Amino acid sequence: MVEISSKVVFLIESFNLGGSERQVLNLACYLKKHAGADVEIGAFLNEGPVLDMAEHYGVKCRVLPFCWSRNFKRILRGLYNLTRMLRNLEPQVLVPFTRFPNMACGLIWRFTGAKTCIWNQRDMCEGMDGSRVERWAIANIPFFVSNSRDVADLMMMKYDMSSERMYVIRNSVELQSAEISREIWRQKENISDKTFVACMLAKLHSNKDHEILLRAWRKVQDACEDLVCKPVLLLAGRDYGMMTKLKAFARNLGMPSLSVRFTGHVGDVASLLNAVDLCVFSSRAEGCPNGVLECMAAGLPVAATDIPGVREAVGPRGYEYLAPVGDAAKMADLILKFMNDPGLRRKEGEANRERIRAEFSVERMCKEYVDLIRKHGGLDGEF
Repeated sequence: MVEISSKVVFLIESFNLGGSERQVLNLACYLKKHAGADVEIGAFLNEGPVLDMAEHYGVKCRVLPFCWSRNFKRILRGLYNLTRMLRNLEPQVLVPFTRFPNMACGLIWRFTGAKTCIWNQRDMCEGMDGSRVERWAIANIPFFVSNSRDVADLMMMKYDMSSERMYVIRNSVELQSAEISREIWRQKENISDKTFVACMLAKLHSNKDHEILLRAWRKVQDACEDLVCKPVLLLAGRDYGMMTKLKAFARNLGMPSLSVRFTGHVGDVASLLNAVDLCVFSSRAEGCPNGVLECMAAGLPVAATDIPGVREAVGPRGYEYLAPVGDAAKMADLILKFMNDPGLRRKEGEANRERIRAEFSVERMCKEYVDLIRKHGGLDGEF
C-alpha cells in the first residue's frame, strides 16, 4: 500500500442509510484502507446509522449544518458558512452525493481550496428543474459520475454537457451475513415456511410505482384463492410520506392486511432477503436501483419494471422477467411464474448472484473511482 497525503471529503445530506450513503461508506473505507488517504464524511443533518458504521470502520464524520432555501439572502449566508467549514477541512478532492450536496459544492467548491470536485448523479435528475442557479452549479463542476448509462445520457442531453466530463461507474453491493436464520425470521413475523414471500426493497416515495405492484398483487391473490398459505408481499423501506396512502390503496383493492406488510426501514437487510423468495420492483424511472442489486446479491430472482436502470442491473438474462411500465397484469404473470416454479427461482437467483460478483463488486467500483480521482484530483501512487 502506498501512503497518500490527499484529503478526500465526501458530502451527503444526512447520515441516514440509503443507497448513496452505502456507496460513500464503501468508497471512504477503501480509500482509507487501500490508499492510506485522509478521508472524512460530512453531512448536513446529524442523524442516522452512518455515523456508527463509519466510526466502526475508523472513518471520520462531521456535521456541516446547511439547509437549501428559496430565500436568496439565507442561501448566500448558508453557502458562505459551508465554504468556511469545508475550507477548515482542507480538502484536495470534494465528492458530493445527491442533489443538494451536488448543487452546493457546484457553487462553492473553488473557494474551499479543493483541487477538484466530482458531482455524483444517482437518479434520473429527480427534482432538478434546470434553473439558472442549477445550471451555474453544473457549469462549475469539472467531472460527473453517474451510476448508469441512461442517467449519464439524460444529464448530457438536459444540460448540453460534453461526454469528456461524464463517467459511468456502476454501483457496488456487498451484503453482510444474515444475523438470524430464515426460519427464525419467519417465526418472528408469523409467516409459515410454506408461504411464498415477495419483497420490494425501496423507499416509499412518489418516484416509485408501488401502486402498480399492489394492483399486480391483487391479481396474484385472486389466482391463489385455493391455497391454504396465501402469498405475502413485503414493502420494505423508509417512509417518505407515502405509507398511509399506500395502505389505504391496498385496503381499497380489498386485500387483507396480512397479505401486504409494510416493514418500514430495515436495519438487517441480509436477514430479510434470506427469508423471502422473490424480489419485485416497480418504478417508472431509476438510475441503477440498489434495492434490486441487493436482492440479486442475496441470490433472489427478480420480477421488475422494464426500464433502463433495471435492465442495466439484471443484464440480458433477466430481460424476460421485466414487465412494461404500468402493466400490472404482466407483473402479476411474472410473479406467478416464479411462485409456481421453485427450480426457476433457484436457477435465476444463482445467476443473479454471479452477476453481482462479476459486475457490481465493491472492489471494482472503488478501483474505478480511485482511478478517476487520481487522474483528476492529484492522488499519486498505485493501489
